[in-house]
Amino acid sequence: MTPTPSIPTPPPRLPAPPFTPVAYDDTPMPTVRVPVLTPSGTAYAVATPPPTNVRKISRSVLAELEQSPSASATFPQVGETFLGFHLAEELGQGAFARVFLAHQESLAGRPVALKVTLRKTREAERLARLQHTNVVPVYSVHDSRSVQVICMPYLGRRTIADLIGTYRAEHPSREQLGRRTAGTRPAKTTSLGESHSSPKSQPTLLSERRKHTVEVGDATDVIGEPRAVLQMLAQLAAGLAHAHDRGILHLDLKPANVLLPDLGEPMLLDFNLSFDASNPDRELVGGTVPYMAIEQLIDLRTRGKGAIDARTDLYSLGVMAFEMLTGEVPFPASSKDLVNMDGLIATRQKGPPSIRALNPAVSPALEAIVHKLLAPEPQHRYQTAEQLRIDAERQLANQPLLHAPEPSLRERVSKWRRRNPGVPARLMFACLIGLALGLGGVAYLRAQASARAVATNRAQATQTALDRIRLDLIVPGNPTARTRALADAEALLAAYGIPDDANWAKRNELRLLSDEERAVVQGNLGEVLLLLAQAKWEAAQGLPADERRTAAGDTLKLNRIAKACFPAETAPALLDRQAAALAAAAGSDDVIAAPRED
Repeated sequence: MTPTPSIPTPPPRLPAPPFTPVAYDDTPMPTVRVPVLTPSGTAYAVATPPPTNVRKISRSVLAELEQSPSASATFPQVGETFLGFHLAEELGQGAFARVFLAHQESLAGRPVALKVTLRKTREAERLARLQHTNVVPVYSVHDSRSVQVICMPYLGRRTIADLIGTYRAEHPSREQLGRRTAGTRPAKTTSLGESHSSPKSQPTLLSERRKHTVEVGDATDVIGEPRAVLQMLAQLAAGLAHAHDRGILHLDLKPANVLLPDLGEPMLLDFNLSFDASNPDRELVGGTVPYMAIEQLIDLRTRGKGAIDARTDLYSLGVMAFEMLTGEVPFPASSKDLVNMDGLIATRQKGPPSIRALNPAVSPALEAIVHKLLAPEPQHRYQTAEQLRIDAERQLANQPLLHAPEPSLRERVSKWRRRNPGVPARLMFACLIGLALGLGGVAYLRAQASARAVATNRAQATQTALDRIRLDLIVPGNPTARTRALADAEALLAAYGIPDDANWAKRNELRLLSDEERAVVQGNLGEVLLLLAQAKWEAAQGLPADERRTAAGDTLKLNRIAKACFPAETAPALLDRQAAALAAAAGSDDVIAAPRED
C-alpha cells in the first residue's frame, strides 16, 4: 500500500452545531458590491490586518448596493440591434449587468453571449489573459453610451445553480441524497463526440476520464453524486490554478458563475469582482454572502483591507462543493445579514457541519477534502488550487490523498484494493508458491506489481505532459514556451525509448498495461510525435535546401512512428498529409498513400 505523507492538521475545534435545512426560493443570490476606501494609486497590501474598531457594515453602505452607477445609462432591449449585435434573448441579469444571447451580424450571425454592464470594469482585460479549458474566453469588448459590452462565445445557458435549483424543486426534503447508491456508482459521462442519450461507465484510467465530461441532462446525475461532484471540483480547480498563476483572484465563485457548456467541461465566468495582483488598485469589493470566507467578509467590512488571497477563492469553491453534495449551503445567509457581520464570522469560525450526515454516499476522504477547503483559518486550507486538483484527481483514481488527511483506514484499504484488483489473490498464490520455491517467486510477483504501478503512473504523467505540450506549441508568439514544449516532448518520448528503440512497444512501460490503457498511451504518444514532427518541420523552413531535405527525412521517421501508434481506421488524416509533404521535401522514393480527408 502506498504510504501517505505526514500532513499537518489544524488544532481541534468544537463540533459544529446540527445542521438545519432552510427553505429556498427561486430568487438568485445577489452579489454584494461596494466601492473601496483605498484611494486610487495607493498600494494594496493583502497582508494588512483590518481595523479592530469596525464592527458592522452600516445601513448607508448597504444602501449603496441598490444605487445605479449612472442615472443616464440604460440597457438595450431584446429585439434591438446594438453595436452590430442583434439581441435575441436575455439570458440573465443583475443590478448592474445583463447577459443576452445575440447574433453578431458582421460574422454570419454567429451566436454570442453579450454581457452589458452599466459600470465600467476590468473584467474583459483579465479574461483576455486567461486561456484555459475551464475559463470562459472573451472575443471582444466595446464601450457605448456609458455602458461596457463584453462579447463572449455562446456555449450554453445552464449553470450549476440551475442544477441545484432543479434538484431542490424535485427533492424538497433532501432525503434521497446518498440513498440511490452505496457511494461507489460512477457518475454518468458522455464523450465529446457522443449524444447525451448514450452514457457509458466512468473510465478507470485518469487519462481516459479527462476525455469525458459529466452528463448534465439530469440534476440527479450531479447533485448528491460524490464522483460527479469530485470530477467537477478537479476541473474547476484546474481553471482556478490557471487564473491564480497569473495573479488573478475571482472573488465571486458561486454556482451561478459556473457555466455547464452543452459539450465540454465546466467553465468559470463573471470575473467582475476579480482582483489583479499585478495592479493593486481596486474599484469594488464584495462577493456573495453564503460563499464568502471570513477574510472576505472582513475585506467587505473594511472596504478593501482584508487579507484576501488565492485561498479565499478555494473557500468559496468548498462552499460550492458542499452545496452540490448536500443541496444546502453550510452557512445560509443573505446580503441583509451583513448588518450582523460578527454573527456571520462567528458561524464560520465553528467550521462546517458534517457532510456525511446529510449525504451518506460521501466518503470520509471526500468529506476531508471539502472540510479542508472550508477551514476557518486560511493556513489550514489547501494552499493552492493545484493542491486541490491533485487530491481530487487522486481520489478519483483511488489513490491516497497528498494534501488532506484520510480519517478512514477502511477507505484507504478499499481504495488500494480497487487500485490493485488482482493483487490480493496474487499475493495469496505467491505465498503458496513460496512454500515450494522460496522467496524468489514472491519477489518476482512484487516486482511485477511495482513495475505495473510505475507503468500506470507514467501513463498518467504522459497525459498531463501532453496537455502542457499541446498548449505550449499552439500559443503564438511565445518562443520560450515553444522551446520548452519541444524539450518536454523529446524527453517524454525518450522515456518510452522513442525513436531509438525499434521495439519500444514491447517495453514494460506499455507491456504491463491493460489493452485499454495501452491504446490510450499509444494514442497520446502518437499525438506528441505528430506535434513534434510538425514543429520541427516548421523550424526547418528557413534552412538551406540540403539541410531542409535532411530535416524532412528525419521528421518523416517521426511521422511513421506516430502512424504506427494508431489503428489504421483511427489515425488522424493530418498524418497522411504531413507524410506526403515530408516525403516530397526529402525526395523519398516511398509510396505515400493519398492524404485522407478528416
